[in-house]
Order: sequence, then C-alpha cells, then structure tokens
Amino acid sequence: MASQKAAIHQCVDGSAMDWGVRPVLRAISAAEVPGAEIARRSGITAQSMGAAVSQLVERGLLRREPHPTSRRSMRLFATAEGEATAARAASIARRIERETTSPLSPDDKDSIHRLLYRLVEELNPDALAIDSRSLN
Repeated sequence: MASQKAAIHQCVDGSAMDWGVRPVLRAISAAEVPGAEIARRSGITAQSMGAAVSQLVERGLLRREPHPTSRRSMRLFATAEGEATAARAASIARRIERETTSPLSPDDKDSIHRLLYRLVEELNPDALAIDSRSLN
C-alpha cells in the first residue's frame, strides 16, 4: 500500500504531491469552482485550502484570476499542465484500485462501493457535490 500511495504522490515532475492538492485539482479540472467551496466539499480548512492553492499556483498547475463581480474573491482555473497532472493522478488511482480490488468479485466491489458511498453521505455529504467527472 505504501508503494501505491507513493505512486500517486509522484505525479508532479517526480516530486511528492501533498494530499491536500488532490481535491483541488480534481474539482477545478471539472469546472470553475471557488476555493472555499472546494475546501468545504473536501472537508479541509480554508487555511489548508489556501496553502494547497498557493502550492499549485507556484507549480504552474493552477492560475488565479480576479472575480469579475467580487473584489474579495479570486477565481481558480487549472492550467493545461494542471489538467494533465490531474489526469495522470486519476489514471494512477484507477490502476491502484484495479490492483487492490482484483481478488474481489464484481459483486463484492459493488458492495464496497455502496458502503463507502453511504459513509461519505453520512460523514461529508458536501464531498458528493464534486462533479463525478472530476473523480474519474
């Protein structure tokens, strides 16, 4: 399992990707989403989100633009490199999921998925608001 986590971490120029940036890239790769909304959906603090966004901007994976109607807000957009990085991370996550669940039958996999979904519904229903296209 440790090597599988390391594989996901190695998505940005061979350097470790902080787990805090994964939800940012997932959500922003799907659509323009305010950072505060991503933080709420991801179950992390606004401060942690701010740090993750700054890290992504520094790496060239994300860009900030002033909001057209709110002087206090910034809009976040994934760069082409950010979208490519999110796609690589999703591909690695899918491979790891296939490998770790390969001993299970399709019915067992469906059962686990349903149970995990129910847990998320109970513990962090805001996470389900993230566009499912950004998680694939």
